[in-house]
Amino acid sequence: MAKRVVGAWVLSIWLGLWAATVTETEGLVAAMERKTGRLGGDVDEVVSDTEMGIVVAIRDQLPHLLRIYYRSGSLLTSRPVAAAIPRKAPPDRKSNDRVIKRPARGYHTFKNGALNVTPKGTEKDIVKSNQDSPLLRLPAEIRNTIWKYTLGGKTMRPVYSYRSRLNFVPKPSERINTFALLRTCRQIYAEGALIPYTESIFSVEYMADVTRAFRRFRKHQLGHIRELSIECDRYVPNHFDVHQFISGIMFFLPSKALPNLRRLRLGFFSSDDWNAVTFEETEKAIRSALFKSLVNRQIRASTRENGYQHL
Repeated sequence: MAKRVVGAWVLSIWLGLWAATVTETEGLVAAMERKTGRLGGDVDEVVSDTEMGIVVAIRDQLPHLLRIYYRSGSLLTSRPVAAAIPRKAPPDRKSNDRVIKRPARGYHTFKNGALNVTPKGTEKDIVKSNQDSPLLRLPAEIRNTIWKYTLGGKTMRPVYSYRSRLNFVPKPSERINTFALLRTCRQIYAEGALIPYTESIFSVEYMADVTRAFRRFRKHQLGHIRELSIECDRYVPNHFDVHQFISGIMFFLPSKALPNLRRLRLGFFSSDDWNAVTFEETEKAIRSALFKSLVNRQIRASTRENGYQHL
């Protein structure tokens, strides 16, 4: 009696496995017919491979199928079991060898804010044609001298726009916008984009302008500023204001913000205030307190009376 019960139990399991296989295979054949619209040996080969895959999957999931059989008495009520598909390991996004590429259209900037001017597609032919121009055929030393004369040697001052934003522009006496040269071609931009920062003087009138104006610059641009001029509308009246003025300069000129600063100019205008000190007293106080700190950073500092005369 026990043998008959065990035999019937085993037979019912294999019948359930066969029924699930046939049902799944028929569904796959019907789907294949609807998709391809043809019958024949190709479909039989696909079905044969599919049957083998389903049988292997059922064999691997046999403990799970037995639990379903005990609960419902049939294997046909369970969902079809699909074979596990191996997944590829995700790429290492933190690799240091990853190259940043610019898209085929539009523009791309590096992490430091510099523009990526690598030519793409049809742009390569334009770049090659520009290299044959008389200007770009000159030696690199001569080209760099031309870029310095054209883009450098300026005094950049912040101006307010209608949106209350500060932008550095050359002096109003310069009617020609020489910076437009950087928009002519990629090679000129690549060779001269940093010259307006390395070869110009950036001048501000108030300490607040230092933070507001330099906030618009990119990191790589701030790293190439070498000369800064601060114009003060009055003399520093007393000892307390001298230290407050110096603390403001050192706060707005951290080494990380302007790492390549090499010269600092301070210009003072005359003042009619009754408690204002003379220029000589102001210069002496600032030299004794500020210049010692700047020497450690290899920054040359100078002061002039009636500010704009030294520019």
